[in-house]
Amino acid sequence: MTGLISTVVLALICLFWAVGAYKRLVGLRKQCKKAFAQLGGQLQRRYDAISRLLALIKERMVDETCDALMATLDHAIAATAAAKFTDRAAMREMARAEGQLCTSLGKVRKSLETAADLPHSADVPELIDALSEIEERIAFTWQVYNDAASQYNASRMQFPVRIIAIIFAFGPAHPLGVNASVEERDAFQQ
Repeated sequence: MTGLISTVVLALICLFWAVGAYKRLVGLRKQCKKAFAQLGGQLQRRYDAISRLLALIKERMVDETCDALMATLDHAIAATAAAKFTDRAAMREMARAEGQLCTSLGKVRKSLETAADLPHSADVPELIDALSEIEERIAFTWQVYNDAASQYNASRMQFPVRIIAIIFAFGPAHPLGVNASVEERDAFQQ
């Protein structure tokens, strides 16, 4: 009789542990989704600001830097829309597109500094300041997402939890790597 009770108690302990591990993985995955959604929101704010900037300067500043910025903006928007934090290739493409966008934005910034007639438009410096603030928010949310992804991945790889992760198909979250926009943001603000 005591053997049966011991077996039942042990089975209940294992069941409670499995439920707890499952709940933890679900919670960490939700944190990743939330952090990724926040990053997407900040990126959308930047896309909107860049579009407004392009609309203001395109008429006065016709050169390949604006065209390159427009092309990289379109590519970044498409890459971000296609990205899912569980898809490694899409996340790499998103990070690469964001890096290219930041590089193009830095080139436009340098072109704006040398253009004589653009400073007369008060909206351009305001948009540049707004973009600098948005870049800081992006850097922060980028790091928040990477931290959430690392915590989720570390948790799902621990031995007993790994079994639950395999059984219930908790795939890895793919961090975005180093935020390329941090370096470009610093160049953009100079």
